[in-house]
Amino acid sequence: MLTTAQIISIVVFVVVMALVVSEKIHRAVAALAGAVTLLVISSISAIGSGDLVIFQSFDAALDSIDFNTLAVLCGMMMFVGVVKLSGMFEFVAIKSAKL
Repeated sequence: MLTTAQIISIVVFVVVMALVVSEKIHRAVAALAGAVTLLVISSISAIGSGDLVIFQSFDAALDSIDFNTLAVLCGMMMFVGVVKLSGMFEFVAIKSAKL
């Protein structure tokens, strides 16, 4: 059985993914809004009854972040940005279409 905190986390995740797919708002804004929503809900709950606490403290939330993965993602985004400007993707697409 899922806890209330897990259900809220899943709902926030689904809403953020729906916003990203629909492109109603920028994906970075949607991701940050989802993260802030979870932290605010967790903080408010920690002040009150405490049954919706997702992270016990800010340090616990920070410990759950994998900075190696974030570094790989940032590196990939920078690489794709440079390659996109060089026209490499268009070149590969044309070569692939000619096969």
